[in-house]
Amino acid sequence: MTLFQRFCRIFRVNPWLVRMLMVFTVSGGCVLAFSEAKSENGMISDSSETDSKKKKVVVLGTGWAGINFLKDLKNSSYDVQVISPRNYFAFTPLLPSVTCGTLEPRSIVEPVRNIVRKELEDAQKIRRTVIDCFERASLPNLSDDERKRILHFVVVGGGPTGVEFSAGLHDYVKEDLVRLYPMVKEAVKITLLEATDHILNMFDKRITAFAEEKFQRDGIDVKTGAMVVKVSDKEISTKEVKSGGGISTMPYGMVVWATGIGTRPVIMDFLKQIGQEDISAIFRKADKDKSGTLTVKEFQGVLGNIRERYPQVALYLKNKRMRTLVDLLKDSKGDAVKGSVEVNLEEFKSALSQVDSEMKNLPATAQVQLSWTICCFGRRADCCPVPWRWGFNWTHQSMALVFFIYKKNVNIHYWEAECFKIDAENKKIYCRSHIAGNLNEKEEIVVDYDYLVIAIGARANTFNIPGVAENCHFLKELEDAQKIRRTVIDCFERASLPNLSDDERKRILHFVVVGGGPTGVEFAAELHDYVNEDLVRLYPKVKEAVKITLLEATDHILNMFDKRITAFAEEKFQRDGIDVKTGAMVVKISEKEISTKEVKNGGGISTMPYGMVVWSTGIGTRPVILDFMKQIGQGNRRALATDEWLRVEGCDSIYALGDCATINQRRVMEDIWAIFRKADKDNSGTLTVKEFQEVLDDICERYPQVALYLKNKSMRTLVDLLKDSKGDAVKESVEVNLEEFQSALSQVDSQMKNLPATAQVAAQQGSYLADCFSRMEECEVNPEGPLRFRGEGRHRFRPFRYKHLGQFAPLGGEQTAAQLPGDWVSIGHSTQWLWYSVYASKLVSWRTRALVISDWTRRFIFGRDSSGI
Repeated sequence: MTLFQRFCRIFRVNPWLVRMLMVFTVSGGCVLAFSEAKSENGMISDSSETDSKKKKVVVLGTGWAGINFLKDLKNSSYDVQVISPRNYFAFTPLLPSVTCGTLEPRSIVEPVRNIVRKELEDAQKIRRTVIDCFERASLPNLSDDERKRILHFVVVGGGPTGVEFSAGLHDYVKEDLVRLYPMVKEAVKITLLEATDHILNMFDKRITAFAEEKFQRDGIDVKTGAMVVKVSDKEISTKEVKSGGGISTMPYGMVVWATGIGTRPVIMDFLKQIGQEDISAIFRKADKDKSGTLTVKEFQGVLGNIRERYPQVALYLKNKRMRTLVDLLKDSKGDAVKGSVEVNLEEFKSALSQVDSEMKNLPATAQVQLSWTICCFGRRADCCPVPWRWGFNWTHQSMALVFFIYKKNVNIHYWEAECFKIDAENKKIYCRSHIAGNLNEKEEIVVDYDYLVIAIGARANTFNIPGVAENCHFLKELEDAQKIRRTVIDCFERASLPNLSDDERKRILHFVVVGGGPTGVEFAAELHDYVNEDLVRLYPKVKEAVKITLLEATDHILNMFDKRITAFAEEKFQRDGIDVKTGAMVVKISEKEISTKEVKNGGGISTMPYGMVVWSTGIGTRPVILDFMKQIGQGNRRALATDEWLRVEGCDSIYALGDCATINQRRVMEDIWAIFRKADKDNSGTLTVKEFQEVLDDICERYPQVALYLKNKSMRTLVDLLKDSKGDAVKESVEVNLEEFQSALSQVDSQMKNLPATAQVAAQQGSYLADCFSRMEECEVNPEGPLRFRGEGRHRFRPFRYKHLGQFAPLGGEQTAAQLPGDWVSIGHSTQWLWYSVYASKLVSWRTRALVISDWTRRFIFGRDSSGI
């Protein structure tokens, strides 16, 4: 066995080595990441094979809380079903970096399903449709025929594009999708239609024959001599070019049309204007004496120019074995002496009538967007191209631009759908498929559950201010960041147009950020760096018109941070030219103006023109949660109320976590009588030190505000608090009745605070709940929670406790502020590198880490991406 054969054998036996060799490959500015998909044995099994005894856990949402729940759940005892309208998880703390081209959108997402993207709009649509077909086919209650129709992919056109797409789709299905959707793999079919006798008919016959044989072996159905005559909503009709021209139909789920190229309307209009025939002009130019005939001498005067201008002439002469066009004219006249040749216009036309038959169009092998022509020409000339689409891409690499991975554990099933109703009484949820059919209809499904985990997040809060929803950009989702990025570029492009007044140009380039929290501050800083480090070099004529304004209703920005950070941020923004307006409350936003009211100084109203507004002021409740809250009697709250175990109040089998919920911390004063009765074991009506110490740990664990109150009062234990209340000099002599006990703890509940709606909180909640579910059976037998003061025994689990690990505030210019536990504050360039390392480590996979780090590196070397894609 040769050395090469040994290497090949090693790679076949250990396929993971191939992925190790392809950690990432830089390709045209994009990254091809290695697959982290598990082996086929570790993938999801058919839902029909699921053990009927397993309890069904339905998870709504794939945000921070939902993903961390799924990651940390040891789910061998559950049948888990995930329902979300987005088949990816986005690392939302890095969204501001996406808005300004520092990071690519794909770099911060870990998709739920495996998808491949081709080039720009058409490719994105095809990518989504392929995934949508598999998602729809995975829905329950579909007939076998309907499932086969949905998974029938038809490619029309047997040229290079159609053949390559068919081959790429086949490999994608067989190597990846059948492992993600094993229950539908038998229903997949790919058909390639070609009107001529063979596919790849512009290639050598050996290549054509090999391609057809390989496709036959691979199971791709190649139908040659089949001309498409009609495509309806669910069927495609073809006509046999030969064999009598019979019509046949076949059902399909997706059709990709790759039959050739057409002329854009603007080009067709231009062709009509300029005409296509030059024969008369050539004759006129050569006939210098205006005699109406051409002599050999006259013709030889323009002969070189004709051969250079019309290459088909030289090709025609070569095929006719003639040296010059004079031979062609002589042959046309039949004259034996070249010098005597003299022809009129009609004879000239007749002689050259067959020349154009040698013309051949160049193959359309490169997509022209900005384009190859403009990009090459632009290096040698000062030109102003008007691009059809911003962006320039290598067409042949588009199938390999992005490779997304969906990580699954056993018994986790994913449906791309959106929940629109929760029926807690009957333990059902009603969902609408997020994938529209060919008639834009969306299928509705009903899902039963034993446990429901609600983690669908929140939406932006507009506070019912007029014009916010219609005129503002939000920064909650990945799509929001992409939209902001395109709008920033559009504003600079519009401001660069001629014939604009200075005031209009300043209005267009006025960027207003509403909300002085971490997101608003980070976006303002990122936008400032983007403008000053990248855009002003591309748009030097408009750099003086750019302005960034940050509006905050309170007295300071970053008011949840240490005062030192707040002061530094305001001073830095002032130095950078970012206009920070505090105490300014937005009251109205029109199409071109924003109105603010001064919180102090009499509450005067002022207006300012703007080009773009980014709204980053807080979160609101989604409609499905509002409806559910009304059902369970929580209609007057801003979010779902849960207990300390993340269980929705009034619903034992429903849990809520993340931005859609808030923990309703139990108050000590609500349970003061129950606590006293549980501690007073001898029923004496008073509590001694010994009795109290026996329940001390349970009190602190059940009511975290107690420990926080003692810390603020510099007391070690509740005994110190009781002693302080009684004024007794000796701790052991402390003995209190119910009224004294109540008086001592009366101020404890003042320390209660709601948890912030941050990714850090949601992630910890998801991990906590996953741990509870994983150990539910164990804790049923051996409860580990605090005492039940209002009942018997102990709670199954310890209540959720949020551990604050610190927070960052990027301030631009490679400077970041950090506030970490222990009152530790750091500001500057070194903290920026700490931010890089922490965020890179918190990304959910090695794939996203590699992509984000490569994007950061690309930004340092080449600057941010400024294309409007």
